[in-house]
Amino acid sequence: MPLEDLGDTLDEEERRRLEWIGVRTVAKLDEIRKRGLGRSVGRITNLPVEKLEHVLARASRPMVDDIEADTGTGASDELRQRLRVRGRNLLKDGVPPAVSIDGKPVSVVRATDSELVLAPALDQFAGQMRLAHDRQAPTELWFDHARGVESDGTAS
Repeated sequence: MPLEDLGDTLDEEERRRLEWIGVRTVAKLDEIRKRGLGRSVGRITNLPVEKLEHVLARASRPMVDDIEADTGTGASDELRQRLRVRGRNLLKDGVPPAVSIDGKPVSVVRATDSELVLAPALDQFAGQMRLAHDRQAPTELWFDHARGVESDGTAS
């Protein structure tokens, strides 16, 4: 992702200072951080390290495009009720984000960078979902798929 795609996270002068030292993408900035060179970049560009870390956290936070309920069809399917979350940045260094709905944790059954399969409790098919790789840049959104889930665990 080019630095320009970050919108107002960096102003034009800050982007120009990063580009001057060869940092034109978020991936390059992340590579520098992983190599432990964030402080050096901060000194050279006169940008606070905290600002650079915030830029990286915001660019790599989970982005959700769609949430779909998969509630199964039979009595034995109660154990297989799932939510499918589709988007991008759903893995960070191969690890899925911590997921909660209305403040209660939700198990991640399967994860790729573009899809998470969640195993929510019956009362977690609606509410505020929070996905976070770190505390700096969580993704929070409201959703409602409760209409498709009956209290006995079967789809309506």
